[in-house]
This record gives sequence, structure tokens and C-alpha cells, in this order.
Amino acid sequence: MLRIGLIGFSGCGKTTVFRLLTGANPDPAAVSRTGQVAVMEVPDQRLPQLQRVFEAERAVPPALELLDTPGIDPTGTHTAAHTLGLLRATDGLIYVVPLRGNPAGREAFRRLFGLVCDADQAVLEGRLERIDTALKKPKPAAERQELLKEKDDIERMIGRLRQRAAVEPADAAAAFRRGYPLLSAKPFCVLVNVNDDTALAEADRIVQQEFAGTGTVVINAGLEAELRELEPEERAEFVESYQLDQGGLRSETLPRQLPERLGLVTFYTGNRKELRAWLVPRCTTALRAAGLIHSDMERGFIRAEVARAERLVAIGSDREAHRQGAYHSEGKDYHVRDGDVLLIRFSV
Repeated sequence: MLRIGLIGFSGCGKTTVFRLLTGANPDPAAVSRTGQVAVMEVPDQRLPQLQRVFEAERAVPPALELLDTPGIDPTGTHTAAHTLGLLRATDGLIYVVPLRGNPAGREAFRRLFGLVCDADQAVLEGRLERIDTALKKPKPAAERQELLKEKDDIERMIGRLRQRAAVEPADAAAAFRRGYPLLSAKPFCVLVNVNDDTALAEADRIVQQEFAGTGTVVINAGLEAELRELEPEERAEFVESYQLDQGGLRSETLPRQLPERLGLVTFYTGNRKELRAWLVPRCTTALRAAGLIHSDMERGFIRAEVARAERLVAIGSDREAHRQGAYHSEGKDYHVRDGDVLLIRFSV
């Protein structure tokens, strides 16, 4: 299961967002030590339809692990290193910033991303020092050439980070393969928390102006946390009086929106026993998707048989879908698409 980390300055409402999305009670001790992890289920309209196609006994919806981390002191960086260290093993980031305050909005995101870039730069500079030390010793020509190539890559990435710009995807992928994944290269979205009485429609307008071109979601986390405690009838009255969305609370729709904002896609595996939905980053290969299901599938991968969910639903039966040729074979480098149904062929 993918893990998404929440990052924000102290008092931004990050832990309230965590509780709204996962239903978990906050554990301050766990957050301060190792971060608190809880699961956020993602609604999926295709799941019940595909369950009927496979005649599966149970259906497992897509889900993400959310990691709540210590808030970073906005007046300094003495808590940043610990928080950023906890986030390094995540698959994506949600920057939680308040609509009002100091810092707030775009400025809060700019400062948080600056801390992320500084942390990545420190990692790369440490690696650069080790490369320079290694180059002072006799090396085979091929090994020396590889070290020089890595040095050029790192210097280029440091130049980008100094400009507060994310490194190029190819460089980020190379850094990951070499054992130093970069925080600034992780997929992310910005969650703007309306921490005052600003109407959501007005907040949406402000955020669209400030964050043009950046994936954002807007929520009044404090208010929604209070409303979630009310009975449905009473809650509906407050939703109308506070000019919230007609569809209800945004915390109830965010689990559906966040995967898209984070660049994730859903694929499915199924049989008579279980239908399961999986979330993976866009452009994930069939080989990597097989590994998420089970390490044996990745190790012994032969091919992936792929069908589109909508075609299986239209046919109505997995057995009939095979008979009609709805599945086609793909190799290990196939990029999994949203709505793919995978049958992994493997041998170990």
C-alpha cells in the first residue's frame, strides 16, 4: 500500500485533516516519535460492478496509508530535520497550509518546499563529497566514468534545488536507483485549510489565483471536524448556513480527489474469492505492479494479461470476457492505466 505523508507548519490543522480523512484518533506521542499512520479508504464506483463480473466473495477498495508528522516550527528549522526524515520513505506528499496566518497560502507552501529542497541538497552534497573522495583513489576506467557521470548529475540537481525547482524526472529516477530518493521529486498536492470564517467559494477563488497550475484542494478542517459529530439532519442545516458544498462535507469527497491530485491510477485484480483495487503512480510498469501484489509475481514475471474495466462490465462475465478476447498480453514495461484489470502470469 502506498504511503502519503502530511507536512505543514505547527498550527496549520494538519492533524485535524489526518483525523478527518482516516477516522483515527490523534496520538501525539506517536506523531512526535515516528509519525502516526492510519489508512484512508478511497471510494471506487467500478468496484461493485467488477465484483459482479468476477462473482467475487469480497471486494477490497483502494486505500492509502497517511502519515501524520510533527508540525514544523515556522520560526526556525530545529524540528524540520526530524519531520523531513520521516517523510523520506513516503510515496507522495500533501502540503497542508492555512488560508490565513503567518505564513499562509502560497508563502507557506514556498517556505515548506524550500525546506524540502534544502534537505535534498544536503543529501546530494554528502554524496558529492563521497564521490570526490572516491575519485582521488585509483579506479577502473568504467567505474571512474560512472562516478563522473553521477557527479555531473548531482551537480545539475543541486543547481535546480538552489533555484527552488524540482529536479528533472530522469534525474530523480536515477537518484532513486542510486539509493537516495528525493523529497522534492515526490508527487504532491497542496491542501489549503480555511482556518477562519471565509466562505469556501471565496477561498476557492483565492486559492485558484495563488496556486494556478498546482494541484490543490480546499477544506475548512476545523469546522468539518465539528460538523462530523452532529446527526445528519442537524449537519445538513449547518452545511447550508456555513455555505459549504451542496454535496455535503468536503472531507467526505477528498479521499476520491486526492489520488487524482497525486497522480495515482487504479488497477484491479480479481478472481472468485477476491476482487481488489490497487493505487499506483501513473506510468507504473506491469512488472512493478506485479511486485506490489506479491514479490513472487515480480521475481517470476512472464507477462500481464490486461483488460479494460469498462469492457468487462459491458460483457458481464470474466469467463465470457476471456472467450471474447477482451484480455491482451503485455510485457514487463507496459505502463498500467487507470481502469486496467490485470492477470499476472508468473513462474517461480
